[in-house]
Amino acid sequence: MISHKYKAIYIHLPKCGGTSIEKALTDTGWHTRDLHPHQHLTAQETRTLYGDKIYDTYFKFTMVRNTWDLLVSHYLWGCWGPFGRLEKWFRKGGQWGHPYQLKKLSIGQLPTFEEYLSDIHNYNKALGFSPSQTDLTCQLDAICTDGQLAVDFVGRFENFQDDFNFVCNKIGFPPTRLEYANKSTRKKHYSAFYDEESKDFAAQKYKRDIDYFNFFFKSKKIDDLFLEFFENPWKLKIIDLKYFRPSWCASLLFFTNPLNLIVSIYFLAETEKQNQR
Repeated sequence: MISHKYKAIYIHLPKCGGTSIEKALTDTGWHTRDLHPHQHLTAQETRTLYGDKIYDTYFKFTMVRNTWDLLVSHYLWGCWGPFGRLEKWFRKGGQWGHPYQLKKLSIGQLPTFEEYLSDIHNYNKALGFSPSQTDLTCQLDAICTDGQLAVDFVGRFENFQDDFNFVCNKIGFPPTRLEYANKSTRKKHYSAFYDEESKDFAAQKYKRDIDYFNFFFKSKKIDDLFLEFFENPWKLKIIDLKYFRPSWCASLLFFTNPLNLIVSIYFLAETEKQNQR
């Protein structure tokens, strides 16, 4: 995405909140048939499109996202509906078909997350984000040219609003509260999609990104567990005794009544379980 008014170029990596940024800066989303060919370009493709003079003088920025979280977001985006997304139909120039039906799966039969990871580059190409079919989950590759970082600022999806505020200040754009376009309706924390094998697979395959951006695998936070419980208290699971620590009872008995004791032990056990994944 480019804004000549503010002399800014945004390298839009998919599933990193980019549609919200595009709408804020240009009053339009770039996922339409006319604009999509320029929406998800790599840094090198953007330089080629707009030329060295513009690329070198404009303020260039991007947003990146924790690799493990990003992969889940890509996977679920492609799993939407048995016939695929309308966006994919437009991106492919009217060619219909579910993006994940690479292996002639029956209608409604989608790959598991593990199957998606096993052939991730082909599945991601099928999503139709990149006009050149580049797998943009390799985030560092997408924002480098000739092995060097080719943007002036790398924001974080996890620090979305604050980092966008920094960009606004740099380019002279009025401070804007971002509206979250294409916000995920995912209920589970991304860590729930991984087992030890798939977590390590992603760590090895995307080691360059993980090391460079200092990403690390986070388990579900205790705050999330409390929110989940108070929204749906009837879904309280039986405590997994494998993660139970008897010492918790002695400590908590001094501070809580029996009901709170049970609930607190549940949350502690769930957190311990997540942390050991």
